[in-house]
Amino acid sequence: MKLGYTKKITAIFAAIMLIFVALICLTSSGCSYTIDYDYIKYDGEDGYYVVKAGGYVSSLTGTLEIPATYGEGDKEAPVKEIAQEGFRGCAITRLIIPASITKIGIAAFADCQQLEEVEFKEGSALTEIPQGTFGYDSSLAKLNLPDTVETIGYCAFLECKALETVILPKNLKIITARAFENCYALSRITFPEGLESIGYLAFYNSALTEVIIPDSVRDTQISVTDDDGDDKTETLPGLGYGAFHTCRSLKKVVIGSGITVLKSGVFGYCDGLEEVCIPSSVTKIEGAYFSGGSFLYGHAFHNCTALKTVNYAGTQEEWAQIQIENTPYSYSGSTFNNDALFKDKNDKLTINFSQK
Repeated sequence: MKLGYTKKITAIFAAIMLIFVALICLTSSGCSYTIDYDYIKYDGEDGYYVVKAGGYVSSLTGTLEIPATYGEGDKEAPVKEIAQEGFRGCAITRLIIPASITKIGIAAFADCQQLEEVEFKEGSALTEIPQGTFGYDSSLAKLNLPDTVETIGYCAFLECKALETVILPKNLKIITARAFENCYALSRITFPEGLESIGYLAFYNSALTEVIIPDSVRDTQISVTDDDGDDKTETLPGLGYGAFHTCRSLKKVVIGSGITVLKSGVFGYCDGLEEVCIPSSVTKIEGAYFSGGSFLYGHAFHNCTALKTVNYAGTQEEWAQIQIENTPYSYSGSTFNNDALFKDKNDKLTINFSQK
């Protein structure tokens, strides 16, 4: 009994101490945040600052406007860089990034779950939104990306669940893998002419209703050497595996003439898809994809149960020459196939040919 009583007192004391520490962190400067600037200067070049938050970063709230310059006298210099994970987990609601910023570090604003709006100041020369920059920012609903941005990196906007509309930069070239994965509210997007590639799972599980892929998105042939030392040709896809997988609100897709292969899972589980326009450049529509013996993606159009119309920019004879892989594969209780593209299996399907 005495031992149990002692344990109970110890537990109560520990709880009181935890509350006491939490109160200190909320009321004292010892647990507050700081904005730190690291000054960098190279021989023969002017110096610049790298900015990041320090201390108790979750207490950083409200609007954060990063200054274009920092320092005094001969130490005054532009703020050019935001550090890797520099503001990760802070509680800001609005972010203003000056035109002086030329580099943003990986996951710089990830897990900022209160962040609603991002503004890039006019005149920005930023060329990349890197890996995980705004990942898991579940309140982010509004942003304007500078037209100078050419690359949106891996998982850059992963699980930005409130993001409804994105205006992509006119100079954008690359949307990397999983860039907008699980952006559940993202219903509208316009791809700029000049875009070259859309990575695997880039828009997985988004709410897009229509997709028009420009002709500039194209498969690229490269020469590689295999393990036996033999030369072979490999295709780098302009449209990656599962790029629009599980976009269940998607009704219409127009595929540009730069695509030759529709990769596994690219429109898989788009069970609201009613119309697709396929260019005559397409020579292959893939089935299931495996890596290292493991199943990764189903067929290009698996479970597209609502598909009614295929508009093909070629002749009926050319359509018949397309290699449509349709060997069924069963996994975890589901069967994957490209039945949606075959009139004998999809009695709703109409195939229109633009050339006779």
